[in-house]
Amino acid sequence: DLEDLRDIARQYDAFPGGPLLMSGDNIYPHQYMRNKAGRLRHIDFDMVEQMPPPVSSTLEKNCAVMLGGFARLKRHDSRLNCSSGYREESNLNITKISERVFTSSTVPPHPHPINNYTRPPFIISPLPTNMALVHLGKTAGSTLSLNLRHGCHMFVKHPCRGNENRNYGTNGGPGKESSVSQLTKGYYHFNLVPVNKHDGYIISSRNPIDRVVSAFLYVHPSNVAITTKHRAHFLKRNRGKENLFVEEYDMFFECFPDVSALAMNLVGDSNCAKLGRNIIGGGNSTMKSEMLNHFSFGYKFYASDLLVAGSRIFALRQEHLVTDWINFNLRLGGEPHEISGTNKDFKDKLEVKIPPGGLSKEERKCLCVALADELKVYLGVIDAADNLTKEEKKESRREINDGCFI
Repeated sequence: DLEDLRDIARQYDAFPGGPLLMSGDNIYPHQYMRNKAGRLRHIDFDMVEQMPPPVSSTLEKNCAVMLGGFARLKRHDSRLNCSSGYREESNLNITKISERVFTSSTVPPHPHPINNYTRPPFIISPLPTNMALVHLGKTAGSTLSLNLRHGCHMFVKHPCRGNENRNYGTNGGPGKESSVSQLTKGYYHFNLVPVNKHDGYIISSRNPIDRVVSAFLYVHPSNVAITTKHRAHFLKRNRGKENLFVEEYDMFFECFPDVSALAMNLVGDSNCAKLGRNIIGGGNSTMKSEMLNHFSFGYKFYASDLLVAGSRIFALRQEHLVTDWINFNLRLGGEPHEISGTNKDFKDKLEVKIPPGGLSKEERKCLCVALADELKVYLGVIDAADNLTKEEKKESRREINDGCFI
Protein backbone atom coordinates (compact mmCIF):
# COMPACT_ATOMS: atom_id res chain seq x y z
CA ASP A 1 0.00 0.00 0.00
CA LEU A 2 2.86 2.42 0.71
CA GLU A 3 4.21 1.96 -2.79
CA ASP A 4 0.73 2.55 -4.22
CA LEU A 5 0.60 5.85 -2.32
CA ARG A 6 4.04 6.77 -3.65
CA ASP A 7 2.80 6.04 -7.19
CA ILE A 8 -0.10 8.43 -6.67
CA ALA A 9 2.26 11.15 -5.46
CA ARG A 10 4.51 10.59 -8.47
CA GLN A 11 1.55 10.52 -10.83
CA TYR A 12 0.33 13.90 -9.58
CA ASP A 13 3.85 15.33 -9.63
CA ALA A 14 4.18 14.49 -13.37
CA PHE A 15 0.67 15.52 -14.36
CA PRO A 16 0.54 17.12 -17.85
CA GLY A 17 0.01 20.87 -17.65
CA GLY A 18 1.35 21.23 -14.14
CA PRO A 19 1.65 19.21 -10.89
CA LEU A 20 -1.41 18.52 -8.76
CA LEU A 21 -1.43 19.42 -5.06
CA MET A 22 -3.50 17.36 -2.63
CA SER A 23 -5.43 19.10 0.16
CA GLY A 24 -5.18 18.07 3.78
CA ASP A 25 -8.53 16.27 3.55
CA ASN A 26 -6.75 13.48 1.68
CA ILE A 27 -5.52 12.00 4.96
CA TYR A 28 -8.90 10.25 5.38
CA PRO A 29 -9.60 6.67 4.21
CA HIS A 30 -12.77 7.54 2.27
CA GLN A 31 -10.60 9.43 -0.25
CA TYR A 32 -9.18 6.11 -1.50
CA MET A 33 -10.36 2.75 -2.84
CA ARG A 34 -8.89 -0.38 -4.37
CA ASN A 35 -9.18 -1.14 -8.08
CA LYS A 36 -9.87 -4.60 -9.52
CA ALA A 37 -6.18 -5.44 -9.30
CA GLY A 38 -6.20 -4.66 -5.57
CA ARG A 39 -4.12 -1.50 -5.98
CA LEU A 40 -4.88 1.50 -3.79
CA ARG A 41 -6.08 4.53 -5.76
CA HIS A 42 -7.06 8.09 -4.88
CA ILE A 43 -10.66 8.83 -5.93
CA ASP A 44 -11.67 12.29 -4.68
CA PHE A 45 -10.38 14.55 -7.45
CA ASP A 46 -12.21 17.57 -6.02
CA MET A 47 -9.50 17.50 -3.38
CA VAL A 48 -6.60 18.24 -5.73
CA GLU A 49 -5.58 21.51 -7.36
CA GLN A 50 -3.40 22.05 -10.41
CA MET A 51 -0.54 24.35 -9.50
CA PRO A 52 0.53 27.19 -11.82
CA PRO A 53 4.15 28.22 -12.45
CA PRO A 54 6.54 28.72 -10.77
CA VAL A 55 5.51 25.61 -8.78
CA SER A 56 7.28 22.72 -10.49
CA SER A 57 6.78 19.88 -8.01
CA THR A 58 4.25 18.74 -5.40
CA LEU A 59 5.89 15.40 -4.71
CA GLU A 60 7.07 15.96 -1.14
CA LYS A 61 3.90 17.74 0.02
CA ASN A 62 1.64 15.02 -1.41
CA CYS A 63 3.93 12.37 0.04
CA ALA A 64 3.54 13.98 3.47
CA VAL A 65 -0.25 14.05 3.14
CA MET A 66 -0.55 10.39 2.13
CA LEU A 67 2.32 8.66 3.92
CA GLY A 68 2.41 10.94 6.94
CA GLY A 69 -1.32 11.63 7.20
CA PHE A 70 -3.21 8.69 5.71
CA ALA A 71 -0.60 5.97 6.40
CA ARG A 72 0.39 7.64 9.72
CA LEU A 73 4.14 7.18 9.31
CA LYS A 74 6.23 9.07 11.82
CA ARG A 75 8.30 12.04 10.66
CA HIS A 76 11.62 10.23 11.06
CA ASP A 77 10.44 6.95 9.47
CA SER A 78 12.69 6.22 6.48
CA ARG A 79 9.66 4.96 4.54
CA LEU A 80 8.23 8.51 4.52
CA ASN A 81 9.84 9.13 1.14
CA CYS A 82 8.50 9.33 -2.42
CA SER A 83 11.66 10.61 -4.14
CA SER A 84 13.93 7.61 -3.92
CA GLY A 85 14.42 6.06 -7.33
CA TYR A 86 12.22 8.72 -8.87
CA ARG A 87 14.03 12.05 -8.96
CA GLU A 88 17.03 10.67 -10.78
CA GLU A 89 14.93 9.14 -13.51
CA SER A 90 12.70 12.19 -13.62
CA ASN A 91 15.65 14.44 -14.35
CA LEU A 92 16.69 12.19 -17.22
CA ASN A 93 13.37 11.84 -18.97
CA ILE A 94 10.06 13.18 -17.64
CA THR A 95 8.23 11.64 -20.59
CA LYS A 96 9.23 8.14 -19.55
CA ILE A 97 8.06 8.86 -16.04
CA SER A 98 4.65 9.96 -17.35
CA GLU A 99 4.37 6.81 -19.44
CA ARG A 100 5.32 4.66 -16.48
CA VAL A 101 3.13 6.39 -13.93
CA PHE A 102 -0.02 6.68 -16.02
CA THR A 103 -0.58 2.98 -16.53
CA SER A 104 -3.97 1.35 -17.09
CA SER A 105 -4.29 0.78 -13.35
CA THR A 106 -4.13 4.52 -12.62
CA VAL A 107 -6.11 7.52 -13.69
CA PRO A 108 -5.05 8.23 -17.32
CA PRO A 109 -3.25 11.46 -18.19
CA HIS A 110 -5.46 14.17 -19.54
CA PRO A 111 -5.15 14.16 -23.35
CA HIS A 112 -5.27 17.97 -23.55
CA PRO A 113 -3.51 20.83 -21.79
CA ILE A 114 -5.50 22.41 -18.99
CA ASN A 115 -6.87 25.77 -20.11
CA ASN A 116 -9.05 28.53 -18.71
CA TYR A 117 -12.20 26.45 -19.11
CA THR A 118 -11.23 23.68 -16.74
CA ARG A 119 -11.37 23.29 -13.00
CA PRO A 120 -9.06 21.01 -11.05
CA PRO A 121 -9.17 17.95 -13.32
CA PHE A 122 -10.95 14.72 -12.53
CA ILE A 123 -12.34 11.86 -14.58
CA ILE A 124 -15.94 10.75 -13.99
CA SER A 125 -15.93 7.14 -12.83
CA PRO A 126 -17.53 4.76 -13.55
CA LEU A 127 -18.04 6.09 -17.05
CA PRO A 128 -21.72 6.20 -18.10
CA THR A 129 -22.52 4.59 -21.47
CA ASN A 130 -26.27 5.18 -21.82
CA MET A 131 -27.12 8.69 -20.66
CA ALA A 132 -30.26 10.67 -21.45
CA LEU A 133 -30.83 14.41 -21.75
CA VAL A 134 -33.71 15.65 -19.61
CA HIS A 135 -34.77 18.89 -21.30
CA LEU A 136 -36.49 21.41 -19.03
CA GLY A 137 -38.07 24.25 -20.94
CA LYS A 138 -36.19 27.56 -21.01
CA THR A 139 -32.87 26.09 -19.85
CA ALA A 140 -30.99 25.95 -23.20
CA GLY A 141 -32.17 22.37 -23.67
CA SER A 142 -32.86 22.98 -27.37
CA THR A 143 -29.25 24.04 -27.89
CA LEU A 144 -28.04 20.95 -26.06
CA SER A 145 -30.30 18.65 -28.10
CA LEU A 146 -28.80 19.98 -31.33
CA ASN A 147 -25.37 18.86 -30.10
CA LEU A 148 -26.49 15.26 -29.55
CA ARG A 149 -26.85 12.52 -32.14
CA HIS A 150 -29.76 11.18 -30.08
CA GLY A 151 -31.28 14.56 -29.15
CA CYS A 152 -34.83 13.72 -30.26
CA HIS A 153 -37.89 12.19 -28.60
CA MET A 154 -37.78 8.55 -27.58
CA PHE A 155 -40.93 7.71 -29.57
CA VAL A 156 -39.11 8.31 -32.88
CA LYS A 157 -36.40 6.18 -34.47
CA HIS A 158 -32.86 6.71 -33.18
CA PRO A 159 -30.40 8.08 -34.09
CA CYS A 160 -32.49 11.12 -34.93
CA ARG A 161 -33.50 11.49 -38.54
CA GLY A 162 -30.81 13.36 -40.45
CA ASN A 163 -28.27 12.84 -37.68
CA GLU A 164 -26.91 9.49 -38.85
CA ASN A 165 -24.00 10.98 -40.79
CA ARG A 166 -23.86 14.42 -39.23
CA ASN A 167 -20.51 15.61 -37.88
CA TYR A 168 -20.64 16.22 -34.13
CA GLY A 169 -17.12 17.56 -33.79
CA THR A 170 -16.37 20.95 -32.26
CA ASN A 171 -18.94 23.46 -33.56
CA GLY A 172 -20.12 20.79 -35.97
CA GLY A 173 -16.74 20.88 -37.69
CA PRO A 174 -13.98 18.31 -38.17
CA GLY A 175 -13.01 16.08 -35.34
CA LYS A 176 -14.15 13.22 -33.22
CA GLU A 177 -17.73 13.26 -31.97
CA SER A 178 -17.97 14.78 -28.50
CA SER A 179 -17.94 12.36 -25.59
CA VAL A 180 -21.27 13.73 -24.33
CA SER A 181 -22.91 12.95 -27.69
CA GLN A 182 -21.32 9.51 -27.93
CA LEU A 183 -22.53 8.48 -24.47
CA THR A 184 -26.05 9.99 -24.63
CA LYS A 185 -28.70 7.67 -26.08
CA GLY A 186 -31.98 9.19 -24.83
CA TYR A 187 -33.93 12.45 -24.72
CA TYR A 188 -36.98 13.50 -22.67
CA HIS A 189 -38.99 16.69 -23.11
CA PHE A 190 -42.62 17.14 -22.01
CA ASN A 191 -42.87 13.47 -21.00
CA LEU A 192 -42.09 11.23 -18.03
CA VAL A 193 -38.52 10.11 -17.42
CA PRO A 194 -38.02 6.40 -16.58
CA VAL A 195 -35.72 6.28 -13.56
CA ASN A 196 -34.04 2.95 -14.35
CA LYS A 197 -33.64 3.01 -18.14
CA HIS A 198 -30.38 4.97 -18.30
CA ASP A 199 -27.14 4.98 -16.31
CA GLY A 200 -27.04 8.76 -16.20
CA TYR A 201 -29.45 11.66 -16.62
CA ILE A 202 -28.18 15.02 -17.93
CA ILE A 203 -30.57 17.67 -16.61
CA SER A 204 -30.55 20.98 -18.46
CA SER A 205 -30.61 23.43 -15.57
CA ARG A 206 -31.19 27.07 -14.80
CA ASN A 207 -32.00 29.18 -11.75
CA PRO A 208 -35.74 28.40 -11.27
CA ILE A 209 -36.63 32.07 -10.82
CA ASP A 210 -35.03 33.02 -14.13
CA ARG A 211 -36.57 29.96 -15.80
CA VAL A 212 -40.11 30.90 -14.76
CA VAL A 213 -39.64 34.55 -15.75
CA SER A 214 -38.34 33.41 -19.14
CA ALA A 215 -41.32 31.06 -19.59
CA PHE A 216 -43.71 33.87 -18.62
CA LEU A 217 -42.25 36.26 -21.21
CA TYR A 218 -42.04 33.49 -23.82
CA VAL A 219 -45.81 32.89 -23.90
CA HIS A 220 -46.98 36.41 -23.01
CA PRO A 221 -49.82 37.50 -25.37
CA SER A 222 -47.74 40.46 -26.58
CA ASN A 223 -44.72 38.25 -27.32
CA VAL A 224 -46.07 34.90 -28.41
CA ALA A 225 -46.25 35.72 -32.13
CA ILE A 226 -42.51 36.50 -32.01
CA THR A 227 -41.28 33.70 -29.76
CA THR A 228 -43.38 30.65 -30.57
CA LYS A 229 -45.46 30.72 -33.73
CA HIS A 230 -47.13 27.34 -33.24
CA ARG A 231 -48.56 28.57 -29.93
CA ALA A 232 -49.72 31.77 -31.61
CA HIS A 233 -51.52 29.63 -34.22
CA PHE A 234 -53.05 27.54 -31.43
CA LEU A 235 -54.49 30.68 -29.84
CA LYS A 236 -55.85 31.93 -33.15
CA ARG A 237 -57.52 28.59 -33.92
CA ASN A 238 -59.11 28.13 -30.51
CA ARG A 239 -60.15 31.56 -29.26
CA GLY A 240 -63.90 31.90 -29.00
CA LYS A 241 -64.43 28.13 -29.13
CA GLU A 242 -64.84 27.56 -25.39
CA ASN A 243 -61.37 26.07 -25.13
CA LEU A 244 -60.63 25.77 -21.42
CA PHE A 245 -56.88 26.06 -21.92
CA VAL A 246 -57.20 29.31 -23.86
CA GLU A 247 -59.65 30.70 -21.30
CA GLU A 248 -57.25 29.88 -18.46
CA TYR A 249 -54.37 31.41 -20.41
CA ASP A 250 -56.31 34.64 -21.02
CA MET A 251 -57.36 34.83 -17.37
CA PHE A 252 -53.77 34.32 -16.20
CA PHE A 253 -52.43 37.23 -18.23
CA GLU A 254 -55.36 39.46 -17.31
CA CYS A 255 -54.32 38.94 -13.69
CA PHE A 256 -50.61 39.30 -14.42
CA PRO A 257 -49.95 41.66 -17.35
CA ASP A 258 -46.20 41.85 -16.63
CA VAL A 259 -43.47 40.21 -14.58
CA SER A 260 -43.73 42.71 -11.73
CA ALA A 261 -47.45 42.02 -11.37
CA LEU A 262 -46.74 38.30 -11.33
CA ALA A 263 -44.11 38.62 -8.62
CA MET A 264 -46.05 40.94 -6.32
CA ASN A 265 -49.57 39.48 -6.57
CA LEU A 266 -49.05 35.79 -5.83
CA VAL A 267 -49.72 36.17 -2.09
CA GLY A 268 -53.23 36.15 -0.63
CA ASP A 269 -56.60 34.53 -1.19
CA SER A 270 -57.74 36.41 -4.28
CA ASN A 271 -58.76 34.42 -7.34
CA CYS A 272 -55.78 35.85 -9.23
CA ALA A 273 -53.30 34.89 -6.49
CA LYS A 274 -54.66 31.33 -6.35
CA LEU A 275 -54.60 31.04 -10.14
CA GLY A 276 -51.04 32.40 -10.31
CA ARG A 277 -49.71 30.04 -7.63
CA ASN A 278 -51.40 27.09 -9.31
CA ILE A 279 -49.96 27.87 -12.73
CA ILE A 280 -46.35 28.76 -11.91
CA GLY A 281 -46.35 25.88 -9.45
CA GLY A 282 -47.23 23.50 -12.29
CA GLY A 283 -50.88 22.82 -11.46
CA ASN A 284 -52.56 19.87 -13.17
CA SER A 285 -54.32 21.94 -15.82
CA THR A 286 -51.05 23.37 -17.13
CA MET A 287 -49.60 19.92 -17.86
CA LYS A 288 -51.99 19.50 -20.77
CA SER A 289 -52.01 23.16 -21.78
CA GLU A 290 -50.29 23.99 -25.04
CA MET A 291 -49.80 27.53 -23.77
CA LEU A 292 -48.69 27.05 -20.16
CA ASN A 293 -46.97 23.66 -20.10
CA HIS A 294 -43.50 25.10 -19.49
CA PHE A 295 -44.61 25.90 -15.94
CA SER A 296 -45.68 22.37 -15.05
CA PHE A 297 -42.74 20.52 -16.64
CA GLY A 298 -40.18 21.81 -14.17
CA TYR A 299 -37.78 20.35 -11.63
CA LYS A 300 -40.46 18.70 -9.49
CA PHE A 301 -41.88 16.88 -12.51
CA TYR A 302 -38.61 15.74 -14.06
CA ALA A 303 -36.15 15.36 -11.21
CA SER A 304 -38.01 14.46 -8.01
CA ASP A 305 -38.31 10.75 -8.86
CA LEU A 306 -34.73 10.62 -10.12
CA LEU A 307 -33.47 12.02 -6.82
CA VAL A 308 -35.64 9.70 -4.72
CA ALA A 309 -34.56 6.66 -6.76
CA GLY A 310 -30.89 7.62 -6.44
CA SER A 311 -30.45 7.81 -10.22
CA ARG A 312 -27.13 9.14 -11.39
CA ILE A 313 -27.45 12.82 -12.28
CA PHE A 314 -25.38 15.27 -14.28
CA ALA A 315 -26.23 18.96 -14.68
CA LEU A 316 -25.48 21.42 -17.46
CA ARG A 317 -26.24 24.92 -16.18
CA GLN A 318 -27.43 27.53 -18.64
CA GLU A 319 -25.61 30.25 -16.71
CA HIS A 320 -22.32 28.39 -17.29
CA LEU A 321 -23.23 26.42 -20.41
CA VAL A 322 -20.04 26.97 -22.42
CA THR A 323 -17.68 25.93 -19.62
CA ASP A 324 -19.97 23.17 -18.29
CA TRP A 325 -20.15 21.56 -21.75
CA ILE A 326 -16.38 21.70 -22.28
CA ASN A 327 -15.65 20.44 -18.76
CA PHE A 328 -18.22 17.64 -19.03
CA ASN A 329 -16.50 16.34 -22.16
CA LEU A 330 -13.10 16.58 -20.49
CA ARG A 331 -14.33 14.88 -17.34
CA LEU A 332 -15.76 12.05 -19.44
CA GLY A 333 -12.22 11.51 -20.67
CA GLY A 334 -12.83 13.21 -24.02
CA GLU A 335 -11.74 16.29 -25.90
CA PRO A 336 -12.64 19.90 -24.99
CA HIS A 337 -15.43 20.22 -27.56
CA GLU A 338 -17.18 23.56 -27.84
CA ILE A 339 -20.97 23.70 -27.96
CA SER A 340 -22.56 24.52 -31.31
CA GLY A 341 -25.39 26.96 -31.91
CA THR A 342 -27.31 29.11 -29.45
CA ASN A 343 -30.89 29.60 -28.39
CA LYS A 344 -32.89 32.08 -30.42
CA ASP A 345 -32.53 35.47 -28.79
CA PHE A 346 -35.79 37.41 -28.84
CA LYS A 347 -34.88 39.90 -26.13
CA ASP A 348 -34.68 42.94 -28.38
CA LYS A 349 -37.94 42.11 -30.15
CA LEU A 350 -40.15 41.44 -27.13
CA GLU A 351 -43.01 43.83 -26.46
CA VAL A 352 -43.17 42.90 -22.76
CA LYS A 353 -39.77 42.53 -21.09
CA ILE A 354 -38.10 42.45 -17.72
CA PRO A 355 -37.85 46.02 -16.36
CA PRO A 356 -34.61 47.78 -17.47
CA GLY A 357 -33.12 47.54 -13.98
CA GLY A 358 -34.22 43.94 -13.56
CA LEU A 359 -36.58 42.66 -10.89
CA SER A 360 -36.53 44.53 -7.62
CA LYS A 361 -35.30 42.90 -4.44
CA GLU A 362 -38.88 42.55 -3.18
CA GLU A 363 -40.08 41.04 -6.47
CA ARG A 364 -37.33 38.40 -6.48
CA LYS A 365 -37.98 37.54 -2.84
CA CYS A 366 -41.69 37.05 -3.57
CA LEU A 367 -40.91 34.73 -6.50
CA CYS A 368 -38.45 32.80 -4.35
CA VAL A 369 -41.17 32.17 -1.78
CA ALA A 370 -43.67 31.13 -4.47
CA LEU A 371 -41.14 28.76 -6.06
CA ALA A 372 -39.67 27.34 -2.85
CA ASP A 373 -40.40 23.72 -3.84
CA GLU A 374 -38.82 24.16 -7.27
CA LEU A 375 -35.76 25.74 -5.68
CA LYS A 376 -35.34 22.79 -3.31
CA VAL A 377 -35.43 20.24 -6.13
CA TYR A 378 -33.11 22.37 -8.28
CA LEU A 379 -30.53 22.53 -5.48
CA GLY A 380 -30.94 18.77 -5.02
CA VAL A 381 -30.05 18.32 -8.70
CA ILE A 382 -26.99 20.54 -8.35
CA ASP A 383 -25.83 18.73 -5.20
CA ALA A 384 -26.28 15.33 -6.88
CA ALA A 385 -24.55 16.26 -10.15
CA ASP A 386 -21.54 13.98 -10.66
CA ASN A 387 -19.95 16.25 -13.27
CA LEU A 388 -19.70 19.36 -11.08
CA THR A 389 -16.93 20.09 -8.61
CA LYS A 390 -17.67 21.17 -5.06
CA GLU A 391 -16.69 24.70 -6.03
CA GLU A 392 -19.14 24.71 -8.95
CA LYS A 393 -21.93 23.44 -6.72
CA LYS A 394 -21.18 26.16 -4.19
CA GLU A 395 -21.24 28.66 -7.05
CA SER A 396 -24.80 27.67 -8.04
CA ARG A 397 -26.00 27.64 -4.45
CA ARG A 398 -24.47 31.08 -3.92
CA GLU A 399 -26.29 32.35 -7.04
CA ILE A 400 -29.60 31.22 -5.53
CA ASN A 401 -28.79 32.73 -2.14
CA ASP A 402 -27.78 36.04 -3.72
CA GLY A 403 -30.80 36.10 -6.03
CA CYS A 404 -33.23 35.37 -3.20
CA PHE A 405 -31.36 37.65 -0.79
CA ILE A 406 -30.90 34.84 1.73
